[in-house]
Amino acid sequence: MSNKAQIFNAVDVQIVRYHIMGYATSDIANLLQRTANYVNSVISSPFGQELICKYINRQIDTILDVQTMAQMIAPACMEEKLRLALHSNDEKVRSTNTRDILEMAGHTAQRTILLDRTEKPDRIYDGLSEAEIKASLLAAIAEETGEKTLH
Repeated sequence: MSNKAQIFNAVDVQIVRYHIMGYATSDIANLLQRTANYVNSVISSPFGQELICKYINRQIDTILDVQTMAQMIAPACMEEKLRLALHSNDEKVRSTNTRDILEMAGHTAQRTILLDRTEKPDRIYDGLSEAEIKASLLAAIAEETGEKTLH
């Protein structure tokens, strides 16, 4: 690191966190796509050493510190979610992360419907064929919306 004032970001916090968790420098570098020299410089920096000392002295366990760390790491987490949503080979991973991102942005991909099951279900469709049920449902929808029934 140079003598200039260093600006630390969420990745730097992750580097220190992985170091505390016991990951090897090379593993941290691979996980976070940084060089081993960069990882070592963050760990040995005053910032890295302060975080390590706080962890060792259990000072980082306060709610405010945890919230601050979570806020510092949030951009890196979002980047990872975006990467997974756009580039994962697993469709389930892509779908889950895409839905999560949309929900974080205030969009809901699905609506939850609550059904009141306090009474026994109506048996109005018992004995009807599939075509008769479909016609009955279409008629009920048309009646509710005031639209003409399509046949």
